[in-house]
Formats: sequence, structure tokens, C-alpha cells
Amino acid sequence: MNWCFQAIKNYAKFSGRACRREYWAFAVMDAMVMLGSVVVANQAGIYSNPWFYVPFGIYVLFMIPPALSVTFRRLHDVNVTGAYVLWLLIPVVGFILVSIQLFTQGDRGVNDYGVPPNEL
Repeated sequence: MNWCFQAIKNYAKFSGRACRREYWAFAVMDAMVMLGSVVVANQAGIYSNPWFYVPFGIYVLFMIPPALSVTFRRLHDVNVTGAYVLWLLIPVVGFILVSIQLFTQGDRGVNDYGVPPNEL
């Protein structure tokens, strides 16, 4: 569970590296919170209520910096610049290219972005 909140604690840290576990724990936790809130709101009948979108929108806005930060650091772990996320602007191809990098095992030793996250 600690891995889920590691990205939130380091929301402003765009340098360094993040292991696959840190990235995917955050990504899965974030997706579960968003999907869970939509399902609960739908079952409660308030999904179409505009007041549902206010807290949901605030949550989404607050999660953008940690998501970008952990994505940049995850890309650094595979020795790729964080600007690689701009590939996501290309609809299908960009998603595939970035996803491959996010699933790839990080460099074992020191790379251009520092020491492996396990050795800190």
C-alpha cells in the first residue's frame, strides 16, 4: 500500500527514477478510485447530478501532477527522457509506444537519470 502513496508524496519531483511497482501501484489505485466513484455514483442515482462532478473533477485535477511526475520518473528508469509522454498526443501509436516503455524493466545500474530506485 505504501507504493500507492509514494507517487503522491513525490508529486513535484520530476527528476530521479521510479520503479515499475511504484508506477503501476499508483496507476491502478488511481483508476480504481475513479472507476469506483463512478460506479457508486451510478448505483446511487447521482451520476447525472452536477454536484457529483465537482468533487470528481477536483480529484482528477489534484491527481494530474502526481501522475505526470511518476510517469516522468518511470520513463527515466528506462533511460528515456520524460518528454517522451508527448507521444501520447498521437492517438493510438503514442499510447502503444509509451505503454511499452512503462512496462519495460528499468536499468539495473546507474543511468543518465541517477541510481536505481531500489538503491536509494
